[in-house]
Amino acid sequence: MKFLLVATVSLFMMSVMAEDLNAMKKSANEKIDSKISMLQKSKRCVNEATTVAKVNACKSDMRDDMNMKQEMEETKEDLDDAL
Repeated sequence: MKFLLVATVSLFMMSVMAEDLNAMKKSANEKIDSKISMLQKSKRCVNEATTVAKVNACKSDMRDDMNMKQEMEETKEDLDDAL
């Protein structure tokens, strides 16, 4: 009889420990999911910032090209006038 009591108490304690472990596992998984979500948001922000920076750099290059073209045309006109 004493053996059955010890076995029952042991099984009960194991089930309680298993529930605690499952709760800890669930909490850890939720924290991991939260971190993954934050990293994905950060990645999107970096990608968007990179895209915006590339577009702005392209616009700047186009402005520089247009300015250089205008300067070359003005120089050509000056040379034509000088000749």
